[in-house]
Amino acid sequence: MIRSLIRSLTALILALALSLGSSFGLFAQPPQHKRKSKKPPAPPCREGCKPETPPPQVPVETPDDEAAQKELAGLARELRNRAPSAYEKLAAFASKNTTNVWGARAALALGYEDFSNKRAPQALGWLLKAQNDTLLREYALYWTAQAQLNLGR
Repeated sequence: MIRSLIRSLTALILALALSLGSSFGLFAQPPQHKRKSKKPPAPPCREGCKPETPPPQVPVETPDDEAAQKELAGLARELRNRAPSAYEKLAAFASKNTTNVWGARAALALGYEDFSNKRAPQALGWLLKAQNDTLLREYALYWTAQAQLNLGR
C-alpha cells in the first residue's frame, strides 16, 4: 500500500512539474503577433510625375552628353514607374552607349532592376558593364557582389 501511495504521489508530482514547466516555456517565448497593414500599397505613378527633389547636377562636357543625360533620366524614371517597354528602351540605350558613362549608368539601373526582381544572372551581366563608370563604380561593385552571392558564387 505504501508503495502504491509513493508511486501515485511521484506520478502526481511529475505530472505537475511537466505541466508547469511547459507553461513557463510558453511565457518565455515572445508573442507571435503580426499586424497586417490595412492600407493598400500606393500605385506607381504613371503620368505627370515630377520628382520632389531637383536632379543631381552632373557636369556635362558637350551637348551630346547633355542630351544623353536627359534621355537617361527619362528612361530611368519610366523604368521606376513601371511604364510599358521601359526596360527594353533602357536596354537599347545602354547598348547604344557602351563606350561612354551614360551606357554604364543605364546598365547600373538595369542591373539593379533585375536584381530587385530576383533575376540575378541577368543583373550580373548588366552590373559588370556598369563598372566602367568611375563615379558609380562602388555601387556597381556592391550590387555585383550581391548578385554573385545570390547565385552562390
